[in-house]
Amino acid sequence: MITWVDILSYALRQPKNKCYLDLEEIPVAFDVFIKDSRATIVLAGDIDLQTTPDLKASIMALTNITSIEIDTSSVNYIDSSGIAVLLMAHKHCQRLKIDLSFPRISVPVLRVLKIAKLESILPITCTLSETEMEEIQIIGDDLTGDLLSDD
Repeated sequence: MITWVDILSYALRQPKNKCYLDLEEIPVAFDVFIKDSRATIVLAGDIDLQTTPDLKASIMALTNITSIEIDTSSVNYIDSSGIAVLLMAHKHCQRLKIDLSFPRISVPVLRVLKIAKLESILPITCTLSETEMEEIQIIGDDLTGDLLSDD
């Protein structure tokens, strides 16, 4: 959810000659829904250094529940701080014996997880189409080749 504080903070960071607000540039990080003893965290937009401190605090506050679902299907971009929070959520859930799942995951998030070889660590329960998997594999192979080349 975008708040007025987000909008004002964004506006103050813009160059003085920019006289409009592009709401698509304002990060929409996450919403947390709790029903009974189950929590669902829906991530959206960019998950980066600007959004991860609040996300981490919200996850750490989830203690008296039995399960957490993290939906990343609306994430356009995730950086290493976002991946670190997902791994922290995994450890938090293991420590408190909370079931964790990722029922819906975006291609950009899965791509980063595959490049970092972390997709097998997190409990990803969704399935992607063959086309999406091929796209991720091709990009992952290209990046791995770039990393291993002597150029």
